[in-house]
Amino acid sequence: MYQEIDAASADAQHVGRLTRLRESKGLVVAVVTLLLMLDVMLITVLEPLLPAMLFELDQLQQGGITWSAWLSSLFRCGGGGGVSSIGYFSNSSNDQLDGSSERQLYAKYAPQIGLVLGLKPGVEVIGNLLVGPLVDRVGHKAPLLIGSGLYLVTAGMFGFSPNYPILLIARLLQAASSSLSTVAGLALLAATFAGDEVERAKAAAVAFGGLSFGLIMGFPFGAVLAQWFGRASPFLVLGGLSLLDMALRLAVRTPADSASHARRDRGNKDNRDKDNEEEEKKAKRRESTSASLKEIG
Repeated sequence: MYQEIDAASADAQHVGRLTRLRESKGLVVAVVTLLLMLDVMLITVLEPLLPAMLFELDQLQQGGITWSAWLSSLFRCGGGGGVSSIGYFSNSSNDQLDGSSERQLYAKYAPQIGLVLGLKPGVEVIGNLLVGPLVDRVGHKAPLLIGSGLYLVTAGMFGFSPNYPILLIARLLQAASSSLSTVAGLALLAATFAGDEVERAKAAAVAFGGLSFGLIMGFPFGAVLAQWFGRASPFLVLGGLSLLDMALRLAVRTPADSASHARRDRGNKDNRDKDNEEEEKKAKRRESTSASLKEIG
């Protein structure tokens, strides 16, 4: 019996620790920091690889490289071939583009590069205006989870896009993911530290530090992984990190969750109070009935 009591007490303590962790302000800061970092890293990974990606896809459509050669450029162990920092090494010839060819490459794909890069901020301006009222209506959790799911899909599409239209669709989904995650995350951060301006400023500084870190690390991160492990590898790593991010977003307790939990606790307490009142009334009626029977007797 005592062992059962001890086990129940240990389980209650474990649940209490998990609840405190989910409700901690530190977890909210970690979630917002990670989402800002991953959002900007996907941008900075894509930008330096985009000219070579477009060249690959163009050659693939024209028959300049085979599908097997294109697939081999997606995954590779060790350097040699594939995407370089400033151009593309053809998997079929291993000849590096000279300076003139590199300039022609950038000039040829400049309109397509501009459209891909400009599509996200253009759509995000509209998306941010729509997501704000949505967060007020449905809370923080749903936009955060949907944004994380879209991020995972976007990373996969960037890594395995077989043509230019798929790149544009991926960029649109990236804009939607960024709007949902950024607006909901910053709103959650503000709501969590609503009562303390100093703490809110410190939390915002840490969160935007994640954005700066992603901006600094994204370019070398994507270039090194693409050079040594294939073009798809940096997007796969970011997709894996997004799964961790999704788990944290699912675990964090938002103000709406806390309010719902508090209402549920108040409702349970009210129900218990009503039950106790009913029991007291029944006990009083039984006592009055017993007293009446004794007087009659």
